[in-house]
Amino acid sequence: MLARWRYSPTSSRSRRYLRLRTISTRVIIKPLGDNPGVQTKGRNYQIIARLQQDNAALFGPRPLYDGGSLLYSLQHLQGTNTIDVCMRRRSNQPTHQVSFRRVATIDLRLLRSLLARRNPNERPDPNAMPLNLLQLMVCQAPNLRYGFLAHARRFAVQRGAQDIGAGLSMWRAFFQSVRPALGRMLINVDRSSVPVYTPGPLIDVMVPFLGLRDQRELANLPRDKFAKLRVFLKGVLVRVRHRPEARAKPIADLVPQAGLEEFDKDGERWTVQRHFQSRWNRTVQHPEYVGVRIGQTSIVPAEFCIVEPAQVYKRRLPADVQRKFIELAAQDPRRRRRDIEEAISGGLFNYTNSDYIQDAGMTVNQNLLSVTGQVIPPPGIVYRNRTEPMTGRPGAWNLLNNRFFSVSAPLNSWAVVVFESEHRANRNRVNTFVHELGGNLTRLGLVVQNRAPHVEYGNPHNPAQTLENVGRALVGQYGGNRPQLILVVLPANAAAIKQAVKLWGDTVRMTPTQCVRCGKWDAVSGNKADQYRNNLALKINARLGGVNSIIRSPVSPILERSMVVGADVGHPGPGVSSIPSMTGLVASVSPDVSEFTSFAQVQRPRVEIIQDLEQMIYLSLGDYAGYREAGGLQGRFPEHLIFFRDGVSEGEFATVAREEIAMIRRAFVRHGMTDPRSQPKLLFVVVGKRHHVRFFPKRPEDADNSKNCPAGFLVHDQITNPNLHDFYLQSHAGILGTSRPGHYIVLSNEADFSKNEIYQMAYHLCHIYASATRSVSIPAPVYYADKICQRLSSHCSLMSASDTSSVNSGDTPFDLDEWKNNFKQSGLNKRKYFL
Repeated sequence: MLARWRYSPTSSRSRRYLRLRTISTRVIIKPLGDNPGVQTKGRNYQIIARLQQDNAALFGPRPLYDGGSLLYSLQHLQGTNTIDVCMRRRSNQPTHQVSFRRVATIDLRLLRSLLARRNPNERPDPNAMPLNLLQLMVCQAPNLRYGFLAHARRFAVQRGAQDIGAGLSMWRAFFQSVRPALGRMLINVDRSSVPVYTPGPLIDVMVPFLGLRDQRELANLPRDKFAKLRVFLKGVLVRVRHRPEARAKPIADLVPQAGLEEFDKDGERWTVQRHFQSRWNRTVQHPEYVGVRIGQTSIVPAEFCIVEPAQVYKRRLPADVQRKFIELAAQDPRRRRRDIEEAISGGLFNYTNSDYIQDAGMTVNQNLLSVTGQVIPPPGIVYRNRTEPMTGRPGAWNLLNNRFFSVSAPLNSWAVVVFESEHRANRNRVNTFVHELGGNLTRLGLVVQNRAPHVEYGNPHNPAQTLENVGRALVGQYGGNRPQLILVVLPANAAAIKQAVKLWGDTVRMTPTQCVRCGKWDAVSGNKADQYRNNLALKINARLGGVNSIIRSPVSPILERSMVVGADVGHPGPGVSSIPSMTGLVASVSPDVSEFTSFAQVQRPRVEIIQDLEQMIYLSLGDYAGYREAGGLQGRFPEHLIFFRDGVSEGEFATVAREEIAMIRRAFVRHGMTDPRSQPKLLFVVVGKRHHVRFFPKRPEDADNSKNCPAGFLVHDQITNPNLHDFYLQSHAGILGTSRPGHYIVLSNEADFSKNEIYQMAYHLCHIYASATRSVSIPAPVYYADKICQRLSSHCSLMSASDTSSVNSGDTPFDLDEWKNNFKQSGLNKRKYFL
């Protein structure tokens, strides 16, 4: 198998590099005079570049700069503390003052300690400076060449760009990161795609973003479109046609009818249109169009603005744009590998000619690294009608001719609510679909007593009231406290309606709801239509409290005595500080790891530690004990607590392990387990998805049908960290594009499980995801926790449909108490409401 890693061998040049000592210098940049004080990393690079250009002899070989406060050089700046820098073209007056202070001398031989396995009792060196310096050396040349910040781990190229609509384009991006492995340093290289603002005339970006038929509509934009465009363009760098020598500057705001805007000049009122004609001899052709404000006072009509290239769009993509982006970005493994190899051989990464790499005397082997892995056999899948577990091809199995492992009470008290017009959602077609869905449920073992539920066409502007009325009618007709299920038919792009439905069902009335998109049943036919209804049936049975299937595995005896926990933290979008982070935890309560309890909470934005973990574990243990007591099972508490934690970066491993393990232990004590010997033995594993390691089959016969490595492919050495117990596991069968393996890091193993037992548990738990007949990319409990963290709007009415990373500016003050008081746990937390 091939991994996208490359390494620097211990050649004579690399050994000479490792003997070098580099000076780390603290840099402080201060604006002078009336120069604006706001500095970005991009501006800092420009200032340091000018400083080096004007003082080349002072620095010697070109130093490396991280864009913030650190500069790395081969020689100390003797006797120099501050230097003035002028960034104006027509003046010698200094605009900035740069101060230097020596911080440390970095001995790059320390890199060798990262490549050797430490004694377990030896404390690690917390100094990451040598590795950071090496990362800068590798990334700086290509990043600067393609217009990206020098410290960025990803750069994008315009060649082969594709329009994806809404004023955006998709560029090819390349990622690289320096990683230590046993005995060698590796460079992880990957090919991906990024959305960027389409470079060129600003008007050509505005028109498709707003979906206008004619650019003349920019003259009188409705208030909502103006506000939407303002959020989209704020901070975008533009150059102006009338001053081609000026550097690009960010858009501060939009100005309606910019050419007609007035200001005082020479004792009279001038318009921007008149000013451009007088000062720049430029005619404003469209003075009534929306324009931009740059800085505090400069107003520029949109027709004079050019969007700078290489500006990555970091907000949430609109749904239709997202679909197109995913479709275009998906690459089969062979194409992805070829792109990477061509980029390396074609000099895109500049490993051979980079001044920074050459000055260091470093060399990079430019061949992809070949690794050897193993394929873990899948578990057996158990259905009610089978005497023996079934096994299919790795990563997938068939629901055909099988019956759910367990089902709920017969389905009687249910109804259908349609939030689409009867013209688009024909009543007869809806009834036919519901009848066919009932047939699928019946064949899978769920008794559907009411095969013709009532169909109600609801008010999309007040979904909760419609649901309330239907729910009361069902209770009045069939009894009970609440309906068993409401099937909801939604129009396309109905995020606000779906949010209202889930809020009502999950936390207000604790009534299971299953949403389907209107017309989806007509978009498929034959076997695909049957498969679509079966997929809905999987979700419905799980929402009603049934179990679709269970697994039989060599590690089943361990799992029967364990509580398996998945936990995650979901954060708001970039720049959003007025919305909390959301935590989710899912814990198994049944011996076959098929039934779960779950909890959610909010906390301050971007806090990675789960603040309420102690309470969540305490409640989970209580539910675990209650399940065993109700079922007459021996042992009140589990022997092991197997904890999978998502969303932790490498720099947070130690903190998360220390603080969260302590909270877990406090939960044990609250249940009376004060003696550590009586507490469940903890396995704490971090699961990472946001990485760029990919594996490619070396031979066609090693690949699955999607040309990826097969499900169950495991790599536990060769590219792993010498001083962590980590491994890569590709647990799912590929469908579209190149599969991404999970990266697992074992931070605590009190149970003393063998490595093979941990590998099998991680892989086999990927086969219990309730709404699929395929293994998923990470263990189902942590996958469930991740889904909970995406459902803030289902737990909290403060979260409106517009509160997304694409529109929220983050200016609203954050009040955690207000969010917590408004936040509600789901009354369906012992069912899989989050599917």
